[in-house]
Amino acid sequence: PLWPEGAMPDRQPHQIAAMTDEADAEGFDRAAHAEPFLEWYAPPAPETTNGVCAVLISGGSYEMCCDVGLIRDWRERLTKLGCQCVNLVYRTPRPKGLPIHQSAWEDGQRAIRLVRSQATARGFDPEKIGVFSMSAGSHLATLLATSSQTNAYEAVDELDAVPCLLNWACTFAIAYGMTDGIGVPNSKGGDADAWAAMNSVKAWEQLRRIGVQGEVHTLATRQHCFQSSASPGTGSYTYLDRIWEFLSAKNLLK
Repeated sequence: PLWPEGAMPDRQPHQIAAMTDEADAEGFDRAAHAEPFLEWYAPPAPETTNGVCAVLISGGSYEMCCDVGLIRDWRERLTKLGCQCVNLVYRTPRPKGLPIHQSAWEDGQRAIRLVRSQATARGFDPEKIGVFSMSAGSHLATLLATSSQTNAYEAVDELDAVPCLLNWACTFAIAYGMTDGIGVPNSKGGDADAWAAMNSVKAWEQLRRIGVQGEVHTLATRQHCFQSSASPGTGSYTYLDRIWEFLSAKNLLK
């Protein structure tokens, strides 16, 4: 669990924390799944370990955590490459009377602090923590990557003295980054993704303005449903190969 008992900020009774494969199953007990949590996966084989920890964040419009297959695929691929992986299951659906991302942002900052505090015990480098994310999860990841100096909640215990910064972020199909496309398809055209056509481009442009190195890859004919088999090139080269090249160039891999 992310929060000490009774200390979770902005608790709302309609919210749960569960991936959709569990939440949609017959007999699901909502009351027993009210606490957001980190799901730690088995560590990579010792001979492949590179010191990287990848926090995986599902999308789902802040209404659910729905990218079950994508999280599974990322975990399998990244673990083989030597990463410690952990799945962040944050509160959904959207909170009432607050920004749609508020409870997820609180859970996200707390999660990164918890991940950082576990680095020594779990054998990864606290300065090699990053995220893989999708859609609303990428909106959350962008907040986490750019706003670690802005507290999403008041401190509840000593863990909140641990920094919540990220060292890198891979954000796919960022949603809610611009006013156009929120709740309705983009009115100004763009690519086949009618919900997040320009968000990633605009995020990259802002990174360039402030001197943060990054890359943007556009898949102009793809819908808003990123699949890990998508390749920016041909043959066996995949998006993950390019990500790995980028992280290596930034000295984030041993």
